[in-house]
Amino acid sequence: MSINPGRLKLELLCLGARIEPGCDPEGDTRPVKRTRGGLGSGLDAILPHGVWVNIPVKENFARKSPFSIRKKSGRYSLWSQGRLVCPIVLPQMPAWYEYLTSSGLPMDRVAVMQGTYLAAYPSGPCRFWESSPPKNCRFCSVGLCLGETESAQKSVEDVVETARAARKHEGISFVHFNTGFAENDGGLENVFPYVEAVKRRTGLLVGVQCPPALDLAWYDRLKKAGADHISLCFEIFDPRQFPLVCPGKAETFGRLAGQADDSFLRRGRDLAVKHLKGLSPHPGQLMFYRAILYCRKLWGKGPVAGEIIAGLEPVEMSLAAVDFLAECGAVATVCVFRPSTGTMLENAPSPDPLLIAPVFARHYEVCVENGLPIGIAPNIRTAMVHTQEEGRWLSEGRGWWRESAFRAKNSLLSLGFRAFFKMKMAFHGLVALIIFLNEDS
Repeated sequence: MSINPGRLKLELLCLGARIEPGCDPEGDTRPVKRTRGGLGSGLDAILPHGVWVNIPVKENFARKSPFSIRKKSGRYSLWSQGRLVCPIVLPQMPAWYEYLTSSGLPMDRVAVMQGTYLAAYPSGPCRFWESSPPKNCRFCSVGLCLGETESAQKSVEDVVETARAARKHEGISFVHFNTGFAENDGGLENVFPYVEAVKRRTGLLVGVQCPPALDLAWYDRLKKAGADHISLCFEIFDPRQFPLVCPGKAETFGRLAGQADDSFLRRGRDLAVKHLKGLSPHPGQLMFYRAILYCRKLWGKGPVAGEIIAGLEPVEMSLAAVDFLAECGAVATVCVFRPSTGTMLENAPSPDPLLIAPVFARHYEVCVENGLPIGIAPNIRTAMVHTQEEGRWLSEGRGWWRESAFRAKNSLLSLGFRAFFKMKMAFHGLVALIIFLNEDS
């Protein structure tokens, strides 16, 4: 059976799947919890070639999906229109989900597994949800789940204990923090102590997804605290669509752009104009581009990402965004629009996988063309996002020799980094043991 796992993952992200009678996801796998980011959450599954996917199963559009999930003799499989597509594996429920932190908080209300890494939203909801009327991004579901299936507030100690449990039981290597907007760079200020503590006390890789800061020195502080990856989510590259989909970001960061007219902002504007071909970027977008360029200067190639959503703007705009980010020295994180229940766009159509496939092919190709390292860190498999590496299954290839050299270089970098990370974690464990023995004595 020949399966293109990259194409299948994209189809599942767009179309979802129906769960047939006889399946027992509640007893067999992780719960479907809406605590994993603004685009909601579904059922994590592992496809052939070890490709993880988060399958929409509860949204309205998933009920009409050609795909269905069946269980027979204890094994799960994916079907389409009466035909077997492939076997799938549902990851087991993490044992630590039932643990309590020392403060008494259930760990699955502190953070959750997203693919093979740990995801946490350390602060309260994005302030755009609290305005009247709400100015949150129209696709976003974060404000619907914080306080319901996830604690809106959790201490630094809660998060550190949960990260340690996830490392022990799931072997995680990466903790990802997501923070929404708060006034006066409050989002970054709120996440900072979590980043510093998790890095210092666990040694794990740490990523931060955050709004742009007016004071660029916050990124220097984050890097010094140990952040390994930074992601700026401007969501929409089309300046005409941006204020319609992201009204809070457009208004607030558009106003702040007037206070941040520096070389990074001007460079971001010039590059955006080049790729927009006749259009001018929205002032609110410029704050994101400014932050991306500054972070690229700090972290170098690879660890900086700009996040967009495919399916909420014309495909040519998403393609332009991928090229724009590559010229900035950043990688594109391309999410698939998911009309999540309860959001303002819940009745919008989900994207056509054939229509948006070129975007995912392109975000792999630009990494090859620009030598942007991808997939280097160990044991990070993303279910919610179609990754750059997975885009190779959608690409027609543009230069066999260049792609082969790129993949060979990436493999060597990956081997080296894995060895380094393993030694670092062993050293960190030894130091922790010595400290524990000294305290005990």
